[in-house]
Amino acid sequence: MFARMPMMAVVLVALLAGTVAAAPSAPPRATAPGQAPIAAPVRFASFNASLNRNATGQLVTDLSTPDNQQAKNAAETIQRVNPDVVLINEFDYDAQGQALRLFQQNYLAVAQNDALAVTYPYSYTAESNTGIASGFDLNNNGAVVTTPGAAGYGDDAYGFGVFPGQFGMAIYSKYPIDTAKIRTFQKFLWKDLPGALLPDDPATAGVAADWYSAEELAVFRLSSKSHWDVPIDVNGTMIHALVSHPTPPTFDGPEDRNGRRNHDEIRLWADYVSPGRAAYLYDDKGATGGLTAGANFVIMGDQNADPEDGDSVDSAILQILNLPNVNTSITPASPGGPQQAAAQGGANAVHKGDPAFDTADFADGAPGNLRVDYVLPSTSLRMIDAEVFWPLNTDPLFRLVGVFTPPTGFPTSDHRLVWADVQAVTTVTAKVETPPVVDADVRPGGEPNGDADDPAIYVHPTDPSRSFVIGVLKNGGLQVYDLAGAVLQTIAPADIRYNNIDLQYGFTLGAEQIDIAVATDRRNDKLVFFRIDPASRQLTDITDPALGRLFSAGNDQVLVDQQTAYGIALYRSAKSGKTFVFVSQRSADTVAQFELVAGAAGKLSATPVRSFKLRIPAGGELEDAQIEGMVADHLLGTLYIAQEKAGIWKVGAEPDVTAAPSQIDQVYPNGGNLKADAEGLVIYYLPGGKGYLLASSQGDSTFAVYTREGANAYLGSFRVGDGTAADGVQNSDGADIVNVGLGSAYPNGLLVVHDGSNDPAVLVEDDGELENASTNFKFVDWRDVAQGFLPGALQVNTVGYAPRAPNSSRAFLPVVGQPAAGR
Repeated sequence: MFARMPMMAVVLVALLAGTVAAAPSAPPRATAPGQAPIAAPVRFASFNASLNRNATGQLVTDLSTPDNQQAKNAAETIQRVNPDVVLINEFDYDAQGQALRLFQQNYLAVAQNDALAVTYPYSYTAESNTGIASGFDLNNNGAVVTTPGAAGYGDDAYGFGVFPGQFGMAIYSKYPIDTAKIRTFQKFLWKDLPGALLPDDPATAGVAADWYSAEELAVFRLSSKSHWDVPIDVNGTMIHALVSHPTPPTFDGPEDRNGRRNHDEIRLWADYVSPGRAAYLYDDKGATGGLTAGANFVIMGDQNADPEDGDSVDSAILQILNLPNVNTSITPASPGGPQQAAAQGGANAVHKGDPAFDTADFADGAPGNLRVDYVLPSTSLRMIDAEVFWPLNTDPLFRLVGVFTPPTGFPTSDHRLVWADVQAVTTVTAKVETPPVVDADVRPGGEPNGDADDPAIYVHPTDPSRSFVIGVLKNGGLQVYDLAGAVLQTIAPADIRYNNIDLQYGFTLGAEQIDIAVATDRRNDKLVFFRIDPASRQLTDITDPALGRLFSAGNDQVLVDQQTAYGIALYRSAKSGKTFVFVSQRSADTVAQFELVAGAAGKLSATPVRSFKLRIPAGGELEDAQIEGMVADHLLGTLYIAQEKAGIWKVGAEPDVTAAPSQIDQVYPNGGNLKADAEGLVIYYLPGGKGYLLASSQGDSTFAVYTREGANAYLGSFRVGDGTAADGVQNSDGADIVNVGLGSAYPNGLLVVHDGSNDPAVLVEDDGELENASTNFKFVDWRDVAQGFLPGALQVNTVGYAPRAPNSSRAFLPVVGQPAAGR
């Protein structure tokens, strides 16, 4: 038998700040006059610093003086990056927390070379399964080893280690740690994971999951070190640092016991952050379940799994990377990774993954350099930036990473520090969602065929509660929805692909003023005009059949290549009273402006008045200049344009404007508010030329808010998360907004957004990858958005602008379908 370790010791230290100044992690953003302040980004980092030793107490001894060179290198690396929260893997655990305190006192708080010292007032460590004797022959070599340091001891321990606590973990934080709510999962049993990949003994054919005996499985812990949920209070916003260090998927045999364990250790966090998937999970205090839906989290640690290369079970890290609530909008990269992969050759030469993403410098022969260290925030947090600290060998800081040099190895570690700057994002929920459509030949739920994209909100002329939403569904045509999301009408002709839609009130057609909707048909390179009947809430096609193709006239190849009508925005000129439509060309750089004119027999047509181009993004091709989202400011005479790979532009909307478009924001990495693709644009009008421009940031599933006036200052971002009435919004494309109250359902105004990945998902294969083919629209109360920002940042004003009559204070005029002369 063996002597059990004492009950898990937990050390939480509030370190004295002292007098040493810490360098700022990420500079705060400038704030426009009168603008609510934007929360500064918070930098999270993960660093396997190899601060492990071969004997109990050796790390404490090494850190007791400020002279250990490897510890100095590790501290300088952290100081150079200056994270607000840093996880250190392979940091030997001692129950008194001496190493934790000494590393702060003698290394982090001491300026290393010309780096600024950094002080972390809060830190945390806890017991690790590494080096804790199990009392069983876990490697099945016929011997049970229970003496620390003896040959074979590590293989028979709950986690590999030659003494208890070797290869532990530590967290340092500039923000308070909520000690009462920390959860640890050190003792969760592997067998209690539903569908666990328990290893098979290859010597016993036909018997499943029998590498470990029933007695061994009754005590065998899933976590090779531990899994910790450490809540950190960042200026009133709780962010859960979910930290772990799964076992390497090697050092075993054909049973692949370590590879399978690695997979399931990663799966624990995947289930923990997925609502409804963690009911089985119990922590070391007996509490069950995972995170609540919508909680902020950052998954951190050396996961010992690369998404494309190495020895891990194929899907191991993809269990997290593919989660819909994990933000992968920026993949941390470095300049040094590709340089070293090329120089070292070996396995690196045949790797599938991009070496810029590598975080570990492993043996050249096998497995080669890999991406194994991660900082993965939830989608409720915006990623502002992210990098791997791996300088080029010409950089003076390369001395901190170096190359493997016998007999001492690397100057610091064979791993590289990874960091990400995140920012808390206001999260709102939808009150209503429309029935899903599915872009697939096989639709298991009997859903209509289609691919939702762009909505338009129609304000009813006499009864706001009878207002409705028109949504285009590409090859599925379009649908009309009431404010409860129910389908009122479906228009789905054959051989069309309605891409975007906009509407206009009180258009004069012959002797009448009517309300119209206009859609782009990208399959046929045409505009499609609809008359809106407010009484029946139905649409009727009134397109002049003589209206030709917009961009492909006389050139069928353009039609074949689908360089056709794409985005759309209607504009009624306050100067001339004329109505225009702006149309962008798919996979191209062109925006064309047309004037709406009466056609034959009460039909509607358009005639071109000008066109202009946006520049192709640097290093890109013509298709990279693609434009879709557009919106016109009818009162200020401005057109806003979302160029997907570049950012947002604005230009005068009058047909005689000759000034070139100007750019108001850029997508990452040139800007921090949008992640490509930049998509749908909408305007919330306030009196006096004020209001807000909203933009869909598709790459991180958020919506950026700018001022309508002036230089369009950035005010902040929000996302639409999971709620009781509807799931959250991902990969959003089009949107629309109105400020006026729409009856009791939306008395404060309505925002409608496209959801490009609706739940429940319908997975289909596309170019070898599984994608969710289910899409729909979500309805959001504008007040929920406004209240999610700082007080006074966003207004709710239902009477300051009338969509049906922009120059009138009466919100529900004009009444349509009346003779023009009677107006």
